[in-house]
Amino acid sequence: MKMAKLARRTTHLLGQVAMAMISIVMAMPIFWMLSTSFKPESEVLNMKVEWLPSHFTLENYQKLFSRVEEFPVLRWIANSAFVSLSVTLLVLTVCSMAAYALSRLRFPGRNGVFSAIIGSMALPGQAVLIPVFLIVQTLGLFNNYGGLILPGLASAFGVFLLRQF
Repeated sequence: MKMAKLARRTTHLLGQVAMAMISIVMAMPIFWMLSTSFKPESEVLNMKVEWLPSHFTLENYQKLFSRVEEFPVLRWIANSAFVSLSVTLLVLTVCSMAAYALSRLRFPGRNGVFSAIIGSMALPGQAVLIPVFLIVQTLGLFNNYGGLILPGLASAFGVFLLRQF
């Protein structure tokens, strides 16, 4: 009995060590990018790999934020936050209502609708990219927030996941 418990603990510990090592490897590019952002340009272009900057500087950030007309970074961040929050809230709303209807309400064709939703998951995103673009362009949503938000309004996987829950 004690051997089985020891074996379980050892397996658990080895799994934790393996996950920690994988996490470190996965975090290395992020650390490299952050570290490089604090290096002067001469160190960035150097072929020698140095994980930490030898001359810590904020010059890159000063250049970035001083050229607001050329690089409106804060506007980009605000746009990303607005679009991602809008899509998230709309997907949660639409998918939860569809999943509720498909799981709790009894109506003719319910299984057919659900089968069509599951079948749409078999289509790769690349196959519908051009038709979605043409629809967005035809509706006059090209080059505005609606063209970014509305194509992602519903998710077949979200409906499936919530219905199964």
